[in-house]
Amino acid sequence: TNVPDTLNAIVAKKAHTVEPEVRAAAKVILEAYAEPAWYQHAGIDDEGNIVLTHKLPGRLLKKVSNRGNVVFVSATLTVGGKFKDFCHAMGIDAQSSLSSMIEPAKHGQLDFRRHALDINAAEWMAEVVSAIASADKPVLVATSSHQLSAELGERLPGATVRGADESAAEAAERCAGGVLVAAGAWAGLDTPLRWRSIVVPRVPFGQLKVVDGEVTTSYLDARNTAVRRLRQVIGRGLRTPDAVCTIYLMDGRAEKLSEFVPERFAAAWGERNYLEGERREITLSKAERDPAVRRAALKFYGRKCMSCGRTPRVDMQLDVHHLDPIAEGQRRTTMADLAVLCVWCHRLAHSTVPPMPLAQLRALEGGVAQSIPAS
Repeated sequence: TNVPDTLNAIVAKKAHTVEPEVRAAAKVILEAYAEPAWYQHAGIDDEGNIVLTHKLPGRLLKKVSNRGNVVFVSATLTVGGKFKDFCHAMGIDAQSSLSSMIEPAKHGQLDFRRHALDINAAEWMAEVVSAIASADKPVLVATSSHQLSAELGERLPGATVRGADESAAEAAERCAGGVLVAAGAWAGLDTPLRWRSIVVPRVPFGQLKVVDGEVTTSYLDARNTAVRRLRQVIGRGLRTPDAVCTIYLMDGRAEKLSEFVPERFAAAWGERNYLEGERREITLSKAERDPAVRRAALKFYGRKCMSCGRTPRVDMQLDVHHLDPIAEGQRRTTMADLAVLCVWCHRLAHSTVPPMPLAQLRALEGGVAQSIPAS
């Protein structure tokens, strides 16, 4: 049977002879036939059903959701109990007023292990690797970038690392039940494994968007995205009513995002369990810094933050920021490679990977437009 002809016949039937959801599904599959792409495939399965498989469910959701009869029912896509932030992120304009959030009274069991280290601290990576190695298996490591996934994969022999050309679900099929390191693991289709532990090395803040040199999003947007993604990623450990999962949060900034925790796990979150006290031998790699660089930069640029314009009372509240991280390797540093930032703007600059460009940082902070002199 010609599948498009069959689908067109379903769409053409009178409303009372075909279920609305069947007609809607037929329309979506027809659109997939009309727009072939690597991430979607329509055809007939072994049981003779017409099916659509889609490797980018977010794109599919955007396609079908801008219709008034689409209802969202979810436990993980909300911020503050509303879908507004998710719809904004997906470009969804319309949804049914029947959309609602599910918050089960009891479904699964979560335990939290929180780490208080700054993600810019030298020992942070070693602590992340140690937590992954000691966690109950199987372990899902939800990273914020493929670069971080690759770095962790180098330090975790035997771990499965999600490739840029596959979904987390596809990567999980290659994982033998040990450790899966996956960028963006909060999104996409469900994985075949039931995770005993989930490790989040960095809070997955949303990337700030710059159009024509102007930041078009706010810190609140980035924060809400982080809350939604954290809700989604812990949901990976709650796929069955009897699920038991430990969540390892290796970024101290998670302390200020507690609204991602479902109400039924508020007591577990409130226990404030941190990873401390274990004695072990750690070998660290540290990029060497020349103290003369700091003195020269403060003299060259002055003792004022080049982003927000603050002039702190003491020099210890000023940092010399490398526009290209020195962790990338040895180089000869000039004044054009540096910026003087207050400690608050310096932390904000390193809230993204790679670090936020100075122009973007100034726009976000509403800071001074102080240009960098040529060296």
